[in-house]
Amino acid sequence: MESESISWISRNLPPDGEVLPIQRERMSRFKNITEIDREKLIRPAAPVRDSADPEETAHPEFLHPPMLAGEALETLIGIRDAIWKLSRERPLRLIGITSSGEMEGKTRMAVGLSLTFAMDTRKRVLLVDANLRAPAVSSLFRLPSSPGLSDLILEDLPLNDVLLTAGHYPLSILVAGKSHLTPAEIYSFPRFAQRMAEIRESFDMTIVDTSGVKRHPDVEIFGKHLDGVVLVMEADRTQLSLMQATKTRIEAAGVPILGVVMNRVKNPIPHFINRRFGLD
Repeated sequence: MESESISWISRNLPPDGEVLPIQRERMSRFKNITEIDREKLIRPAAPVRDSADPEETAHPEFLHPPMLAGEALETLIGIRDAIWKLSRERPLRLIGITSSGEMEGKTRMAVGLSLTFAMDTRKRVLLVDANLRAPAVSSLFRLPSSPGLSDLILEDLPLNDVLLTAGHYPLSILVAGKSHLTPAEIYSFPRFAQRMAEIRESFDMTIVDTSGVKRHPDVEIFGKHLDGVVLVMEADRTQLSLMQATKTRIEAAGVPILGVVMNRVKNPIPHFINRRFGLD
């Protein structure tokens, strides 16, 4: 049976490219999906079966991720756990983070989600900057911009030679790298499929920051190597028609949409009403 998609909402996520500590973001769990469901964009999560996996019933070591705290961390943990639950029904090892356009917070979501997955010391987690047109991961972590993904493909470098780390935190990072070729050309190399297969086998979870869908076909080309994507939209900026067109393009490429993150939502309901009904 096909898995239901999951939905979230985030609040005040800074635009991609701003080098600001992630703990300054404020995010909250999505509690009312009536409006989005009415537009047929997403569906509520399916009930999850109990798991007898002994690895899950053990007591693993969890680390506190750098740059994350408060509501931001709490929300990302909820998204992480929802994805792990979906992975019980189908393999989810390479997940793309995308949006209709640029500057909607998808890179921040990719960074935060990868840091949250890496909290579990049993898991091998990789963050890939596949937004070769406007890479931002290296600046957020203050890492060299190359070698990276494009060098891995074009120069056939060993995977371990291009991987970086987030300081002492157990998150591997593959920056974008540099190339004069377009992303579509790089993704069309036969070696690209081989390297994606190598990454799939080497890591338990890989989060891929991609280009926006509106202007470029990168996600549709890259999508054949992904197990699904999380779609980020900005509440007061992304037009519904554009969001629906983006959803149609991604699904037409055969890439499952795992969930939708609605970003920078303004809450018109007074706080005292939220508190009264337990929504705050």
